[in-house]
Amino acid sequence: MAFYHIKYRLFAILWLFLSALSTVGLANTTTLNVGCFNIRFKTSADQGELSWNNRKSYVARTIIDFKYDIVGVNEMNAGSQQEDMKSLLPEYSFVEWGGNSSTVPNQGTINAVLFRTDKFDLLEEGHYFLCTDPSKSLLSWDNSSGNKRFTVWAKLKIKETGDIFYYFITHLDHQGSDARNEGTRVNMEKVRSISGHYPAIICGDHNSSAIRYPFYDLCSAYMADSRKVSETPFPWPKDGTLCKWDPEKKDGTRLDYVWVKGMKVHTYNHINETFGRSVTPSDHFPVIVNVSLEPFVASHTRYVDINAADGGDGSKSAPFRNIQEAVDATCNGDTIYVAQGYYTVTESEQFKGRDATLNIPHSLDIFGGYDSAFKEVTGRTVLSGDVNGDDEIADGVWTGNEENAYHVVTVQKYCALMLCNFEIVGGNANGNTTTGAGIASLGSRLILDNVIIRNNQATGQGAGIYAAGQLLCTDCRFIRNISSANGGAYFTAYAGVELWWRHAMTDCYFSENEAVQGSAGYHSGYSWAYLGHNTYVDNKATYGGTVSLNGTAYASKTTLVNNTFVNNRVEAIGGVINEMKGGSAIYANLNVASTISIVNNTIVGNHASCYKNGTPTIDFYGAAVHIYNGTPFIFNNVIAGNRSTSAHTGDVYNAGQLATTGYNIFSSADNINITPAETDILGTSVDSSILLLGNMLESNIVEGDIIPVLALNGGPVETVKVKKRFFGSNAINVLPASQLEEKLLKGDVDNTIELRNKLIFDQRGVERLTDGTSSIGAYEYGREGTGITETASVANPVKTYQNGSILYLSTSMTLQDVKIFSMTGSTVILLGEVTTGETPVNVSRLYPGVYILSWKGGTSRFIKR
Repeated sequence: MAFYHIKYRLFAILWLFLSALSTVGLANTTTLNVGCFNIRFKTSADQGELSWNNRKSYVARTIIDFKYDIVGVNEMNAGSQQEDMKSLLPEYSFVEWGGNSSTVPNQGTINAVLFRTDKFDLLEEGHYFLCTDPSKSLLSWDNSSGNKRFTVWAKLKIKETGDIFYYFITHLDHQGSDARNEGTRVNMEKVRSISGHYPAIICGDHNSSAIRYPFYDLCSAYMADSRKVSETPFPWPKDGTLCKWDPEKKDGTRLDYVWVKGMKVHTYNHINETFGRSVTPSDHFPVIVNVSLEPFVASHTRYVDINAADGGDGSKSAPFRNIQEAVDATCNGDTIYVAQGYYTVTESEQFKGRDATLNIPHSLDIFGGYDSAFKEVTGRTVLSGDVNGDDEIADGVWTGNEENAYHVVTVQKYCALMLCNFEIVGGNANGNTTTGAGIASLGSRLILDNVIIRNNQATGQGAGIYAAGQLLCTDCRFIRNISSANGGAYFTAYAGVELWWRHAMTDCYFSENEAVQGSAGYHSGYSWAYLGHNTYVDNKATYGGTVSLNGTAYASKTTLVNNTFVNNRVEAIGGVINEMKGGSAIYANLNVASTISIVNNTIVGNHASCYKNGTPTIDFYGAAVHIYNGTPFIFNNVIAGNRSTSAHTGDVYNAGQLATTGYNIFSSADNINITPAETDILGTSVDSSILLLGNMLESNIVEGDIIPVLALNGGPVETVKVKKRFFGSNAINVLPASQLEEKLLKGDVDNTIELRNKLIFDQRGVERLTDGTSSIGAYEYGREGTGITETASVANPVKTYQNGSILYLSTSMTLQDVKIFSMTGSTVILLGEVTTGETPVNVSRLYPGVYILSWKGGTSRFIKR
């Protein structure tokens, strides 16, 4: 026992010496010892030296002897354990909350920020929950049933200097993979919105290793891993923090982290002091970090206007003329506003010639399309890789792009970019780099809103977008992006590990994109994919899939809901493995346990062909929907009028697990290879079904093929109008309310990463009927009983404008169930009922960016500035 005591007391002395040494030269800077400590909950299962009564004093001594100024504590039970900690640590103030209530403090297991009362003033405190509604104590996603996860925060002022910073203590779930990924997302959104540009720390037991990319890479996009950036290297060969009471178990899993922003990290260490005992005070090593605050900078916004005078400083009154100049003048997490206009990529010291690109070296939000006064969005900002301005496309032949930039935009590793109101055009990745001609996103996350990606070419993957991290697109258009490999419009990469990203494409339009596989989009390994309310038209693949879903190593979940696929083509060349080719609309080659939920889509008039020496190959099974592997759930779709040179199928081919279907329209029994349900509607042949579809849909029939007519029928993208509610003698408005439930559909139809809700809207955003007369397909026919017919256009009843920290909602009607969501789907403000007139909403806690205002029956977007 004496050996342990001497050994670890020496470690404590060494730690304090290194901390003091690291502050030499920082005479005018206050350094702080901060960190986190999972003290393990009090339980009768822990006996002997492990019992709380026998270790509580050593937990407190760890905090005192190692001179923590602030420490975040996990797993402190309300009641006696909480009282013991306060009794043993009288010099510390506690900011605390429990997980079992959003309104009553200290119910259940507590997270707490402990700070030296003599050193800090508490300015503000709060908490939020890691769930679909962070204001409520809920179990969301696949969170373990016994633990409601949450984060506690404190706004502190250093008494000596007056410097202000924020401290967050969190605890992610220990079982649910989605819960950890989404909990990380909520944390990063909340840290950014609550702390603004003040220095901040978030720490605690994240129950995640660094190879959980949706955790580690997303945190790294906005904050720094203190272990990684410490000026003094971490002295241990391994960095495990889960020690299981063993002081020498340094090779365990690293679960506990201290993330910082706006701070310098001088030292980083784990504490394995036993105080002469045979075990550590807890089953986790505490983490202790010595930091100092960087100077606070209030202004983190830059402005760009190509028509401004030279020599601007990036302010609103004197904007930069060049977007890269603005980027170079920003810090991580800053915001740039760009006036409407035509911009080209520019050379820099690092990126010359065709390597010229808009280089994003740290996380940014960039909003384009503004007027010259930067008061409102009046259009889009064009950013082009066509430096010479000589690109031409005539009869499908592209000329003049030989000198174009390889990448119009490049997002570097560990960076996140939100890009809004832009047009990205003219990238040509055909040289020493071959991927991501429009946007090469090598970083953690790419969020696009109201962005056009057009006229980009690549000899490799992803002509429009190559995304190594998460890809989230809303209200975007992808036009004429051509890849010689996979992913014409976009390609999501996969690093071969299980703990990967989720992706979402919502309200997007894809046209004239080309690739070998995934002419519109190619998804490699992922956890969840949501493709909802999109339109795909005139895209061409030479192997398979307008949308190609891939990843056989691990199980995933995919939902395709309220999409329109028309006039897309697979034009394959006969050779080996012809049976794997197909999917003129959807192609899937996934793990057998992966689910593919295809719900309320309109998939009509698509073509799949495979020829060898001018003759159709007999082993080609290409259909509009081609499931090579995976478990399909196919409900409420119009999948008809699709042609194929296959002698086997044209609408649906399933070589995966048994398909579950219901309430679909198919051309005929011989145009599918699945067993239809009793509720499925089948025509007698493809030819006769095309005639029936011609009567049902706004369309033309040309040389025996149906050509659906796309138009703006309401909503952000073109759709195919249902002009009559019958497919022959069969009514299509027959869906019972139960047929819209996610649990039955096995699909996440609202992109919440849960299967608890129901399908509310059609592709246009029109509310679906719940009286048993909702329509099959993406377009809801009729609005009987609501005063709105299928031919009526619905004006947006809500207008918004912002004045300072107040967002004003002006509405001509009373709105129910009003909420504000972030672009990643998190509820950030609950308003409930909003009456007519003007309603002020305090949005000071929201980070600058795009948000979705939702109410029963509609949605709109606004930019929080």
